[in-house]
Amino acid sequence: AGPNYRGYDLMKVFRTARAQSVESMRRFLTTYASEIGDSVDDQSVSDLLSEARRFEPLTWLEAAIFFLTLPHYKPESAARWHEMALDRWSKWQERKHLLSED
Repeated sequence: AGPNYRGYDLMKVFRTARAQSVESMRRFLTTYASEIGDSVDDQSVSDLLSEARRFEPLTWLEAAIFFLTLPHYKPESAARWHEMALDRWSKWQERKHLLSED
């Protein structure tokens, strides 16, 4: 899944401010697991889904930091980047508890 943790990369595919479709996520993760030669039984896919969901807060934090750096490169849109950074920061705050859940 790239240089990051697998669950982190996979969660970036599904990160959304809207309701997540668990059915779509499971279907994608089943295909993903199959393609990399992992088990596709219900428990394995559930474990992969849990792994990905645990990383959701960090994907929001990464996005907040990204938008905080953009004014350095595109200062003409600083107000927009600031607004987007605040939005992603609020999502990080809402979801950070997932990092410590079992």
